[in-house]
Amino acid sequence: MRLGAAIFGVLAALLVWVALAGGVQQYETYEAAVLASGPVAQFRFDDAAGSTKVADSVGSYTASNSGVTLGGEGPFGGSKSGSFGGSALATLPSDPLKEASAFTAEAWVDWAGGSSYGQPLFDFASGATNYMYLTPSSTASKHPMLFEIHTGTGSASVSATKLGAKSWEYVVVTETSSGTMTLYLNGEPVAEVAKATVTPASLGSSVPDDYLGGGPLSSSEPRFSGSLSNVAFYAKALTASEVKEHYDDAEFPVNISPPTISGTAKDGKTLTAKEGSWIGLPPESWKFQWELCDASGMGCASIPEATRSTLLLGHGDVERTLRVAVTAKNKSGKEGTATSAATAVVAAIKLSNLTLPAISGTAEVGQELTVSDGTWEGSPPTRYGYEWET
Repeated sequence: MRLGAAIFGVLAALLVWVALAGGVQQYETYEAAVLASGPVAQFRFDDAAGSTKVADSVGSYTASNSGVTLGGEGPFGGSKSGSFGGSALATLPSDPLKEASAFTAEAWVDWAGGSSYGQPLFDFASGATNYMYLTPSSTASKHPMLFEIHTGTGSASVSATKLGAKSWEYVVVTETSSGTMTLYLNGEPVAEVAKATVTPASLGSSVPDDYLGGGPLSSSEPRFSGSLSNVAFYAKALTASEVKEHYDDAEFPVNISPPTISGTAKDGKTLTAKEGSWIGLPPESWKFQWELCDASGMGCASIPEATRSTLLLGHGDVERTLRVAVTAKNKSGKEGTATSAATAVVAAIKLSNLTLPAISGTAEVGQELTVSDGTWEGSPPTRYGYEWET
């Protein structure tokens, strides 16, 4: 097993996938950001179940599939994953970084954990002493994440804390042309080394052995156990801001429990909206939009100016229902919207007399008397009927 040399690691970022209800999905925004950064290879694992290939969505490095289960749910809305276990791996036709003097590798990883350390997320090699690989947990002290480039003349590595198991983690490793290697976890730098003297180009290209989820076929080297999603390689070092953008673009606010409305649905009463539960980067601001619907909760239309978390019900709401749409916005500027269930039908206020009717005029034969309506409290429309008594 190749775990004796130094340590250069990369991999991790926690995220649960839930598709957005309509509008642009997390996946679409994330993929747009990745493509704008110009990867030389990207493996989305969105191939049809049972496919013998793992497609390279941007280049010519489509891999041969050996036992990888394709098309599983990925870490965020719309993304897919490949499930590895046992002897599963994907074999690339060549190393996508074979000529790179600066590089980036990124992946979303859901590692199964366990006591088998040194499982490669990817392993590119051109001989027994020339290789580069990334593992979620090495056999070094405290089992840190490890990325290593090793050649016959030198090596470089970077490591950080052990990758969390059984949750989606976003991991990135970069090397600049000046030899600075940086390991990122969930969009944040967690380790860095300077003045590395070896690069992917140092490996050479003779007799290549290039894999996702495994390494050269050797009984001493374990295969990766877990799932991978959106594995990408770049022939340049992404900047810290680009890495953060990729992570943030996958972190839409996603609603997992809809907004709720409390209060009594009655004319003159106040309703209060609660935001519901959300995942992704924590929302920093909320927008509310109340909607007036028919008695069945359908045919809803936004109420102008009703954009606070509370709403005072008026006469025009009687015999109608209401909903509230809540929009969450996080620090990356991404938004998600969810809508509550409809309230009960708004009830009218029962009429009650505040001031008694009064009779005016002269109580004499031949004279006309007039009665006032008095004052009443309740929901309009109010119609009056009169019955004189002697």
